[in-house]
Amino acid sequence: AWVPNLIEWAQGKNVWHQGDGYQPKVGDVVVEVDDDHVELVEDLIIENDQVVGVITIGGNTGDHVRRSERRYDEIVTVKYEDGSTAQFPRIKGFIQV
Repeated sequence: AWVPNLIEWAQGKNVWHQGDGYQPKVGDVVVEVDDDHVELVEDLIIENDQVVGVITIGGNTGDHVRRSERRYDEIVTVKYEDGSTAQFPRIKGFIQV
């Protein structure tokens, strides 16, 4: 499924969370900032009793399944067709399942 359609579906079901302080749970879907990739939450990254990110399981990257850490403070640079760039948090939001 195309990720923007998945987000639209989640919004219609009131299970889309973006910037609302939602605490993800194991099994939730992580949507990355560029709207072209999703992964599943496998676990939470906790430091000093605070959740600072998620450990995810994803596929369709280099033809293999992999485990990744996605920290909330991780910033990525997005490059546009006109050559301009902008920086955003890597995690765009979560779909609650």
